[in-house]
Formats: sequence, C-alpha cells, structure tokens
Amino acid sequence: MNSTTSERAAGRPNHPPLSARVVLFPDEPAYGLAQRLARRNGVNSLASFCADMGISAADLINGRATDRIAALARADLDTLERVTVRAEQDQQIRLGSEFLKHDHWSFRSLRVCPECLREDLEGRGHPAYRAHKRSWWNLTFIHACPFHGTFLVTRSPADIRNSLDPEVLDVRYAGGGNCDLALVPIDGRRLTDIRPEKYFLGRLGFMPRSNHETLDALSLGQAVELLDRIGTAAVGGVHPDEYCSVFLSRDVLVAGYTILGGGRPALARLFLKLKADLGAAESQWIPRARYGPLYAWLFHVSTRDIDAFEPIRRIFLECIGSPTPSDLVTLQP
Repeated sequence: MNSTTSERAAGRPNHPPLSARVVLFPDEPAYGLAQRLARRNGVNSLASFCADMGISAADLINGRATDRIAALARADLDTLERVTVRAEQDQQIRLGSEFLKHDHWSFRSLRVCPECLREDLEGRGHPAYRAHKRSWWNLTFIHACPFHGTFLVTRSPADIRNSLDPEVLDVRYAGGGNCDLALVPIDGRRLTDIRPEKYFLGRLGFMPRSNHETLDALSLGQAVELLDRIGTAAVGGVHPDEYCSVFLSRDVLVAGYTILGGGRPALARLFLKLKADLGAAESQWIPRARYGPLYAWLFHVSTRDIDAFEPIRRIFLECIGSPTPSDLVTLQP
C-alpha cells in the first residue's frame, strides 16, 4: 500500500486496526470518529491519539488522513470520506460532492443538538461511546437542527461566556466537564421554518433532498452566499452593515430563502424597495452608494460569469434601469 501524506510527514508505518472499536455512524466525520476511538482506547486527547497512530492531527482535521482512520476503525472509506470535510485549493472545502467557501466550515465552531444526543443514547453499541458528532455541526451556516426543529447549542449552558470545546473527546461534555449536553432541556419554542437547513442538509445527503430551481444550479457555497446576500438586503436594506453584524445569521438566511422561493414577484419587491429607500433615479449611476452592496456584488467581475445569477440580475435591472458597461467593470463587492 502506498503511504499517505500524513504517513510520509510522520515517517511511521500504518498502525494495525484497533481491537477496541466503536459503532460506526453514517453522518460522523473522520475527526469525530477518531475522538471516540481515542476515548475507547484510553487516550486522553486527539493530539495524543494521532501521535500514537503516526497521524498528523492537522491532516486529520483537514480531511487528509481519512483513510488512516477508516483502517483503524475498520470503517468503509467511501462512506467516511463522503461525510468528512476536505480542504481544497482556492480557499474552498469539499464535503461529499459539494464545494463550499473555506469560512463556511470551522473545526472550532462546534454546535450541538441535545435532541440528537439523546437519540444517540438510545441506539446501539456501548452506552459510553454512542454519542457522536455530526459533520454538519461544524458548518457555520447551520444554526438549527432540521430533524428536531430546534436551535443548536453553541455555548456552554454552564457558562454562556464560553463556546463549546471541539477538542473534548466526548461531545456530550463539550460544554464543560459537569455539563452533559444530552441532558440540556430544549426551549419549548420549536422553529416553524427550517427550510434553509432542510435544503442544505438535503444537498449534503443527510436527509431527503428538496429541489430549488435557482439554488440547484449553483455550488452549495454559491447558494449559501446568494441567500446571505439577498437576505442581508431584505433584513438590513441598503445599509445592511448597520443591522446585520452576525456572519451568516439565521434570520438573514431564512429571509433570503423566502424571497428566492417567492420567485420574480418577491425579488422585484425587494429591488424596488431598495431603489425607493434611496430615492435613486434611473439616470443616476453610483451603484454601490445608490443601490447597496447587493447590486455591487451581483454585477462585480467575480460574479458576472455565474450564469445562474443572470435571471436575478435582469430583474434587478428592470426595476432600476440599465447600467453602462463601465459601471459594471468598476463595481466592488
């Protein structure tokens, strides 16, 4: 067998499969599986486990040592690779067949669904090792669990000043040693609109897929950004920085999904409102100042070649007039 990048970096041979293994789950990334394997084999940290196995921890987190973990756990490599994020070129990441922007995922941005953990505890395998991380719990644009209709926990219930710790081997205690996230009560308010989360997880293969004509023509990363841009304009208007300070906030993504779902009439209402809010005349061409950053982004040189945006651009132009070619060249995102 040819050695992997992580093996060459460590200069050590493959470790044989571990005798103390754990039940495998189809939505758990390689680094989550490695954390459970570490606990099952009496190792107290992911870094120590990787060192013992001759694996680079950085390679593991970036999806470049998935084959090593699959071998250790006797897991199906194709299944594990489909649910493990891999860092790619050009500031992109890949999850399964979908491409995302690098800031759409973060190992350190862990969020957890207590309802999912409670279901884990009723499942198969040794009770101490049933709770597992989901691949989508580290996606920065997922704020709610579409399976249970509840917000994900992002901070320690014991001390909300602290974020969840992604390096804790048992995800149940990512909020602190004395705080079992599986026992955290859920706010009685259930979310009624979880369409964005259902769409995202459907694209990623974690639940049945829902179709969306505009978004399906884009990479998932482009779809997330379009929802964010449309939603930001809907929530924050022409000066969104004054209102939308949270990166990829859920309110913004829901607003974007709602408008795109409303088709041409909903988009036209948004664009006409942007124009009316600024009192911009069709003969005035100061694009960013007059029509806001959504206009500037849609017509920027970096997005003008995305064909799926063309129907949206045409609606925008019909609502406010047509720019000159020089305007298109000079726009900034």
